[in-house]
Amino acid sequence: MTDDIAAGGRFPVAFSFFNDVAGVSPMTPDREATVAIRKPSVRGAYDTAGMVAGQPVEVLGVSKSPVEGYTRVTVRYLGEPA
Repeated sequence: MTDDIAAGGRFPVAFSFFNDVAGVSPMTPDREATVAIRKPSVRGAYDTAGMVAGQPVEVLGVSKSPVEGYTRVTVRYLGEPA
């Protein structure tokens, strides 16, 4: 993983329920980040795996964003530390 990804920004993301560019928060020390996807809601079951900027992530949770029209996805980066 590059330092650019760990610092956060706008990156391509891929989940079973969304595949586009999204805002990604900086990575926390425990390798977690928040992804803000432009989708009002995610209904039903969702996969627990995805990708952020080509890096595999585990989806820890999906919740309503305080920003209208967005959904918050909490992820943990998998693999080697930056």
